[in-house]
Amino acid sequence: MIESNPVFKLRNLPFLALRKVFENLGPVELLQFSMVSAAYRRMIISLRCHCLNNGYIGINHSSRMCHFEIWPTRGGPFCDFGHLKFREFEDRKLKKYETRSSFTLNGVKVILIFSSKNTDGTLYIPNKTDQVLSVMEYFVETFGCVYYKIDVNLAYGNYWECGPLVEAVEFKTMSFHDCGPVSLRRPSNEELYKVLKNLKVSKKLEFEYIPKESGFKFLPLFQSEIEKIVLYGDGFVTGEMMLSMKAHEIDICECLVTTEDIMVFITRWFNSKDRKFKKLELSGKAIGPLDLTAFNATKFEPKKREMVEEEDWNTMEWEVGYDIKRADGLVGSVFQEETRFEFLVWHKKFIDKKFTDRKRF
Repeated sequence: MIESNPVFKLRNLPFLALRKVFENLGPVELLQFSMVSAAYRRMIISLRCHCLNNGYIGINHSSRMCHFEIWPTRGGPFCDFGHLKFREFEDRKLKKYETRSSFTLNGVKVILIFSSKNTDGTLYIPNKTDQVLSVMEYFVETFGCVYYKIDVNLAYGNYWECGPLVEAVEFKTMSFHDCGPVSLRRPSNEELYKVLKNLKVSKKLEFEYIPKESGFKFLPLFQSEIEKIVLYGDGFVTGEMMLSMKAHEIDICECLVTTEDIMVFITRWFNSKDRKFKKLELSGKAIGPLDLTAFNATKFEPKKREMVEEEDWNTMEWEVGYDIKRADGLVGSVFQEETRFEFLVWHKKFIDKKFTDRKRF
């Protein structure tokens, strides 16, 4: 008589049952399963697109490259991967409800501290660029995580630590800002050029930082054809710079753009066949009243406008807007209040409540 194997192998379960199991696992448990063997890792890779949302990898509110996190995707169709923190090695005492384990991840020695109170955990890793990248790559390859955002605080000197990392990885969103005591030394223009010149960003760039020296150059990075760019442009973003930008959404605060520059922008869009551009938002002292007579603009009330497809809608707080209809039927709306300006292109259908029966684009 042949005796059955008393060890039950999870991966022998039918697909639907196996998917149900993994839908109820937290990030630490998923990581631990992936480390059991190469076969278990391959199983997770084959299952993830059926039961697991992509986690977002982000260096958030820190300028230390080894301090990053993976957080859940909001609104995905499946179970969220969960939340994990990654920190530099430190020798600390465990709390009563914590456990510690050590293992090698993509050739890098790491320490996992896991709390029994929740499904979150912290991985302690070396502070070296190549090893940080190896750890990140493991989560990208195994769990389908995405390089989502890096948030660099230029008020602190250790922002240089992020340089090699952001040059090696293309994040969807990059944010540079200035949050810190006035007494801290800020980077010079040359130092900023070194940080920014080799960056790669695929979706959104935020540069909410006022250079401390005059003559700051408008870098090719700001002219990338990406989804959105946000600049705090006090004293250095001119109309010529704005007109050279290729982002589909442009938001510039306190810029040097003039009324004439805005008219050039609208005229260029009106005479083009551009189907990618979505929005231009500006504020600046040189922006004055616009003359839209040449475009046969029609007046409407933004608060009475409804989107047919809600997922593409954003609330407009303006009292009055003016529609400009292009030869191909695409509609762009102009909003203005003193030195604030917005130009929004409607890529989805909308209805004005006031003209429900006769005005529809």
